[in-house]
Amino acid sequence: MRSNTSKIRIQRGFSLLEILLALAIILGCASILLVDYSGATANERLKSAARRIAGTLGQARSASVSRRQPVRFQIDFDKQQYRFVPDPPRSPWLEYVDPDTGAIMTERDLSEWDDSYPWEDLPNNVFFADMTISSKEMFDKGSITVDFHPDGTVDPFVLHLKSSESSWASVTMNGLTGIANADEGRLGFASATQSDFNSVMSNKAPGTGTTGNRQSASEGATTSGSGGANPSSGGSSGSPSNSSPRGGADASRGGRRG
Repeated sequence: MRSNTSKIRIQRGFSLLEILLALAIILGCASILLVDYSGATANERLKSAARRIAGTLGQARSASVSRRQPVRFQIDFDKQQYRFVPDPPRSPWLEYVDPDTGAIMTERDLSEWDDSYPWEDLPNNVFFADMTISSKEMFDKGSITVDFHPDGTVDPFVLHLKSSESSWASVTMNGLTGIANADEGRLGFASATQSDFNSVMSNKAPGTGTTGNRQSASEGATTSGSGGANPSSGGSSGSPSNSSPRGGADASRGGRRG
């Protein structure tokens, strides 16, 4: 008889050295991927923020045209926030009127009206750098207001954003068409073209599109040197004054200081 003997197979396991080596390789690959992903995320957030602001500007313009009322686009450099606030309707005597009750609005009513429009925060590691309005006024701190008028026009400006990775994005506003564009990089101030005039004014030269009492460069900012700055130079002409946003029934609620 042939006896059957059981065969025991011994499976060799991994040694401690092999396990540690495998873990080191995995951690090394993960760290490389994490660095690349973090950089890509910061840049994507920057581009997304610029596109979102351009979209908000489009909404502000649409609101001003549809309501036939000024709409204020506001940026707070200190808190890194932005929003747009439509003006309430006005009476024939240019007083602000509550659209629900028809009552004349007090300063408290106007403040509550503004507070009903929330601020939008920038994404993490994305910051406002500076804003140049009408190629003459540059701001990089405080609260800035730009008015959209009922005809859809607005003072042209370029807004620069920066990420923690030192990447740049620009939001440029065409004052005649009221169209905002978001682009990568730090772009300079773009002037309106003849095609912009034609598309808005039907081949007629446009006016300024400005209504109400507006702050001048000397009233809205403390300038240095000649009082102007090119955004590509990276300089600053100062910050807005602490003037009140409402100067009376017939004054613009916005100005430069929000």
